[in-house]
Amino acid sequence: MVSQKKAEMFARVAEWERSSMSVVAFAQTCGIGERKFYYWVQKVREASMSSDDKAEFIEIGVSTPPTPYFSFDLMSLPLLKIYR
Repeated sequence: MVSQKKAEMFARVAEWERSSMSVVAFAQTCGIGERKFYYWVQKVREASMSSDDKAEFIEIGVSTPPTPYFSFDLMSLPLLKIYR
């Protein structure tokens, strides 16, 4: 049953992509709620993305900032810092 719904979802999204209709117009024509159809489009696009296209987090190394050679502060607010 679930795979049948999924097949319908993929078929409807493919049909919409071939049409020149807006999402709203297509959903109304098919008797599908607008939000539901937007959800279907999102799910189909996610499923069609390869693993290389999907967003991932990457680790970024953070180094210690250099210590200033000379620093001029006024009332605890740094105004000028000179590095070597």
